[in-house]
Amino acid sequence: MPSRSITLLTAFAMLAAVTASATAQVPDAAKWAEIQKAALAEGELNVTGPPSPPLRAALSAAFKAKHGITLNYFGETTGAIMARIDTEFKANKLSIDAHIGGMSTCWIFAARGQLLDMNGKLVDPDLLKPESWRLGKPKLNELSATGTGPNDPKCAFQFTEWVFTFLFYNPSVIKTPITSWNDLLKPEYKGKIASFDVRSSGPGETPVAYLSKVMGNDFTKKLYVNQEVRLSTDSRQLAEWVARGEFPFGIALVPFAVEIYRKQGLPIAPVAINDGFGGAPLTGGFGAIMLFKNSPHPNAAQVFANWIGGKEAQEIYEKNMMETSLRTDVKTGDAVPDYVRVKPDTKYAIDDYVYSYYAGERSAYIEALKKELPR
Repeated sequence: MPSRSITLLTAFAMLAAVTASATAQVPDAAKWAEIQKAALAEGELNVTGPPSPPLRAALSAAFKAKHGITLNYFGETTGAIMARIDTEFKANKLSIDAHIGGMSTCWIFAARGQLLDMNGKLVDPDLLKPESWRLGKPKLNELSATGTGPNDPKCAFQFTEWVFTFLFYNPSVIKTPITSWNDLLKPEYKGKIASFDVRSSGPGETPVAYLSKVMGNDFTKKLYVNQEVRLSTDSRQLAEWVARGEFPFGIALVPFAVEIYRKQGLPIAPVAINDGFGGAPLTGGFGAIMLFKNSPHPNAAQVFANWIGGKEAQEIYEKNMMETSLRTDVKTGDAVPDYVRVKPDTKYAIDDYVYSYYAGERSAYIEALKKELPR
């Protein structure tokens, strides 16, 4: 009996080793060719992502030219995408293959059991060259708190990392720049601040957690509730409000929306406050790709996940979204504003894309404010 037990344990150990090697990120030219062939037979795929028409057009054209596959890109707000995916899953009629978005979205999809493990999905030898990545390899983010080892389930492939400088102002209206977060609580700014809606998944959540950690929950309540912050889920509308002075302060503005108006010469500028936490958190923004279970075009989706991490797609993404790629060979010049670039001499104490932070204090800060806001 002891020898049989040892044999069974050995068998399980061998199975675990085989499973681990199968899920590792290993370049596989033969498998990559096989997946591309199957994807071409599928002919198309459906992807949801940030509502940027230029990004949609550029990615669709380049992917078609490279792989001969039609990319149907649906740009919507994060909340609308999450509701759509959930409805389709429950009806067993999923139409979407992949999603480009933030990790908070990924972790919610994962908790619903709607995502594939990203381990083993990246096989393109060109994608997996260590010298192509700031971290020495593509970054796969953990699925949950179950583990952080290389073969634990992975939620998404994150391809950007940048500084979320989330507060902007209109210098034509606000003549004296603020130097402290407390300045936002001045009586004259009541009703003059707008923000991405923190009650909806998206960029509005990151500043709430950051400010609550830096300044405390009481400060966040005073800011959003007492100062009557105007909430919206339209990133471009928020940037326009600030640029035209309707709301001279904007919280949770994202670069691709802000730069539309800066390039037109309208007065909208970032606010830099040195609070000891690096002035802003690190984030991946919308820069992660995740794959859905039971999708209609699984091979095309996997080809897209490998392709979007490549140099061509990353240059398209960085130029249009102004979120800094994690690749070392992406050169877009001044297309990316300086305020999002990671500064080598700055320590950033908060990384918004760490699961333990997301599920722990970040979530608690956001829920605390939501209870104070009208539904």
